[in-house]
Amino acid sequence: MASSLHGIPRATQDVDIVTEIQEDHIDLLVKALEGEFYIDASMIREAIHRQASFNVIHLATMFKVDIFIL
Repeated sequence: MASSLHGIPRATQDVDIVTEIQEDHIDLLVKALEGEFYIDASMIREAIHRQASFNVIHLATMFKVDIFIL
């Protein structure tokens, strides 16, 4: 949404989220999403260590959510 208001419009089919997440949050996040989303705890752990991003994918629609670590 920010790029649409302040930058160059993009035609992407995903959502970008910025969050502060810690390793002790991983299991709870996986349990909350694993029934409807592809989510990988090791990918999240690596993203936290690298201060990078990871994604989750809604299984029914294949909609991707990119999650960026603060």
